[in-house]
Amino acid sequence: MPTFRDQGVDAVHYAWRGFLAPKDITPAQVAFWEQAFQKITPIDTWKQDLERNGWCEDLRNAADTRKHLEEEHELLRRILVDLGLIQR
Repeated sequence: MPTFRDQGVDAVHYAWRGFLAPKDITPAQVAFWEQAFQKITPIDTWKQDLERNGWCEDLRNAADTRKHLEEEHELLRRILVDLGLIQR
C-alpha cells in the first residue's frame, strides 16, 4: 500500500499526548493544572519515563496547546482535502 508521501502528500504526522479539560474550566483551574504539570517535569521518574518510552518533552501551556491543536486541525484538513477524502 503506498504511503501518503508515495502519493505526493508532503506531510509529517506524529503522535502527541496531552490532557484536555472541559471547555468551561475556570482560569484558576487552568493555572492549577499548568503548575501541576510544570512541577513534575524536573522529577527523575518523569525523565526516566520519557527515556524509556522514547518520548520528547514538549510541555505547553493552555494557550500554546490550543494554538497547536488549531494548527494540527488545519494541517489534517488540508491533507484530507488533497487526498479527496473531504471537500474544502
